[in-house]
Amino acid sequence: MMGRLLLYAYVFYVIYAPPLPFGGGLLRTIVLIIVPVLVFFGGALSKRPYMAGFRLLRKPVIAAFLIATLFGALYVAILVTSTAVVSDLQSTRLVQNLLPALVVVNAAVIVGLLKATGHSRWRAFEVLLWMGSFQGIFSIAGALAEPIHDISRSLYAASGGMNEFVASDRIYGLSTDFTYGTAIYHGILAAVAIWYMVSERKRCYVVPALLIIATSALNARTGVLVFVGMVSICLVLHYMARLNVIRLTAVILVGWGILYLVTELLRDFVPAVYATYEAFIQDTRNLIYLDQYTGNYSVLVPEIQRVPQGLGLIFGEGRRLYDLGAGERTDIGFTNDLFLGGLMYVVPVYFCFIVFLMSKVSSSRVLGVALVFAAVVSSMKGEMFHNASILFAFALVKLIELQFLDSTDASHHAEGDRGETISGPSLPGPRAPFERGRSGTWLRERRES
Repeated sequence: MMGRLLLYAYVFYVIYAPPLPFGGGLLRTIVLIIVPVLVFFGGALSKRPYMAGFRLLRKPVIAAFLIATLFGALYVAILVTSTAVVSDLQSTRLVQNLLPALVVVNAAVIVGLLKATGHSRWRAFEVLLWMGSFQGIFSIAGALAEPIHDISRSLYAASGGMNEFVASDRIYGLSTDFTYGTAIYHGILAAVAIWYMVSERKRCYVVPALLIIATSALNARTGVLVFVGMVSICLVLHYMARLNVIRLTAVILVGWGILYLVTELLRDFVPAVYATYEAFIQDTRNLIYLDQYTGNYSVLVPEIQRVPQGLGLIFGEGRRLYDLGAGERTDIGFTNDLFLGGLMYVVPVYFCFIVFLMSKVSSSRVLGVALVFAAVVSSMKGEMFHNASILFAFALVKLIELQFLDSTDASHHAEGDRGETISGPSLPGPRAPFERGRSGTWLRERRES
């Protein structure tokens, strides 16, 4: 039981990283480095089944991405060192550019430990759902009670947040990166839950999905955009492949009804958040119907068009535009990576990452297409490859599938793991989740995992 509690605490911290009174901002990086080492040697010495996660790293799509990340990090470090005065390790961007590899390794460790502690594919995913649901409940409580909102504000300030406008109108939940990383993480997680609800008949995932997207909606529009885009892609591709236009139409109507209800709730209870969505919709209308760049689009569109000149496009310039002053600075991750390492860095890292997301481990690549969409939006909003929360969303979703669908759990999945089930972390042991019987009552049944 204590082992499971420590595992859940580890998962929660590396995803959300709420500021702690010790360790400072480097604590999560230290944890990401130390825990895999401890698990590796602990599993090797004790001969316990903790090595399954590390075996995932040998799969070609994962190994290729890890190698590309290592190559890119070393290339950028050499380029920065040769083009600028480097005063410390941080200036080389080596550790920052190795973050994707660290996240994938830790995600593999997490999935391996979940499997070793009796979790099936769905119960492993439900651990993430319950953590996200807790964030949703805490965020909704913060929107209704100012003292709870103050707790989130204090975490935002402790993590270095200085935007008073953002702190007063948004910032809900327990995290560090409220308006970018965590918001997009929750958008991806909620969209994947809806996809499993449709494709795997996990209808009980609808409540956690709503709670999770609630915290994303309260913090940032980007998470909602990722959620809506991913769900739309999944539903259209899923039902069009089956030529089921009637069901697709019904789902779209229900979805629009839910969105309308959510916007009305935002208007009544958190009008400041609602105003940001209203401004985004108006800016989008101006772009589509009037061909005018207003709001964020007036900054985003010119920044997307910026590329290095001459050989800088191929080899990079060894600098990030994010570090420059007003008028030159940009948040767009792809643009920063292009200026930092050019096509020599961007092509192998981005290509291998897309291949990893699109790797087929189930009967459909629909989810992979939706995840690529989320990656594009994430990279346009910020530096995706330098944000652990977003990278964990991609890595955990894919590695849970790779671990359980490519192993003996695949037979368990085929034998009836598609039912309407959901459970909490189940601390005492690997018991079956609650299962809804045909009579409509909730029954607990023992099932082998």
